[in-house]
Amino acid sequence: MSDFAERLQLAIKQAGSNPSKVAEAVNVTAQATQKWKKGQISVDTLTNVIKEIGVDANWLLLGEQANQNQVNNQHGYIGGSVSQSVVNNYASQLTGDDDWLTIINNDMFPAFAIGDCVRIDAKKEAQAGNYVYVDCEGKKMLRKYRPKGFDEHGTPYTHLVAENDDYPVIDSRHQAFTVLGVAVEHKRKLV
Repeated sequence: MSDFAERLQLAIKQAGSNPSKVAEAVNVTAQATQKWKKGQISVDTLTNVIKEIGVDANWLLLGEQANQNQVNNQHGYIGGSVSQSVVNNYASQLTGDDDWLTIINNDMFPAFAIGDCVRIDAKKEAQAGNYVYVDCEGKKMLRKYRPKGFDEHGTPYTHLVAENDDYPVIDSRHQAFTVLGVAVEHKRKLV
């Protein structure tokens, strides 16, 4: 199956439901389902639909079936300040604090394209220029880590920068964030 809209319809059917019931469950109008048939769905609604019908997000979005022994069965979120992206967390075959994230948003384009996978190491300390997975006021996102020095009070501060210039810079002087891990590996499917 090559089309997201077709996979969405199939997933709803396989969940033993129909688009109207799913729309009601995720608090959108039944008319919104007409857009779903064209592959048009907001990220927030898509996140809720995935949770409601219990479909594998990687398969739904990319048409790729996850290897059953690798699926962590948790859905995480990477979002920018403007919009939110859904990611699949995969347990690495390595032990420890590694997670694979699948990018489905363009906030880090061109460094990371939709469908790319990024391995996050929670034990690694962030250095200037690293890509980091952060929790910024409740939103999880992938950003470039840029220590900027010290402010007028002698306090160190950092910027988190999206590769896509359409997304704002996050400044630690104005927004609290926690670095959850550092991106240590990047995979891109070529075909």
